Amino acid sequence: MPDVITFNALISLSLRTGNAAEAMKLLQQMGEADVQPDVATFTIILSSIFRSASAAAMSQEEQNQKAMAVLKDLDARGIEANAHVYSTLIDGLLRRHNNAQAAKAVMNYMASKKIEISPHIYTILMTHYFEHEDFEAVEALWTQIQESETVVDIVFYDRMIERYAAVGDTNKMMTFLTRMSREGLTPGYPALQAVVVKLAEIGDWERFDEVVNDVKDGVGIAKRGLHKPNENVINQFWRAVERRQMQRPRLEDQLDLTQAR
Repeated sequence: MPDVITFNALISLSLRTGNAAEAMKLLQQMGEADVQPDVATFTIILSSIFRSASAAAMSQEEQNQKAMAVLKDLDARGIEANAHVYSTLIDGLLRRHNNAQAAKAVMNYMASKKIEISPHIYTILMTHYFEHEDFEAVEALWTQIQESETVVDIVFYDRMIERYAAVGDTNKMMTFLTRMSREGLTPGYPALQAVVVKLAEIGDWERFDEVVNDVKDGVGIAKRGLHKPNENVINQFWRAVERRQMQRPRLEDQLDLTQAR
């Protein structure tokens, strides 16, 4: 007799190959075999729902209703949705369908169940707001995080640093870099690369040197040690540093410019 793991694998395979009818048939067979779907089953289904052409054809209100129906079905079956289910749902609604209304409805549902919003969900929301240049929403989200005393993770801070670098807000980029260090967190190499590239771009060589030296010597923002990704990521950081240093004005050029003034 197939168990829930086997059914989940078969449902996932059916959905990946675009055979939604077969997936629904398998879900029905689970019920007939008295095999209870679990959180993984619903996560698989949710992931598929919001990747499908049928979801794209729905209105935003229909997507909202579909999302809430899945959550209520979980409740009816006595299955407690975990953080991964909610993050999958919110990510699908925002990233694939730009449906902030439905994402907000999911978060309101979480609040009604007294379910804490995870750092991953905050990262999904923040990324969405930056992509749509909704900086007021970014600020409001950060205020909400602080007021709720939520402890965010390295990934959240890294994305904040990278996004502020991308939009040219150097002060906020550096504020979050400093805040990470103060909270005992160390940024990843991609975030550090975004920082040094932006500092070089605006000619802030003093802070450029400070960040590079911290990384090189394992002090300051790197005093707790850097996460070791694959060598390519580390090499990309140092190549970016070298390229920017080659573009750096020579000291004699700076002196000539000062004298000319």
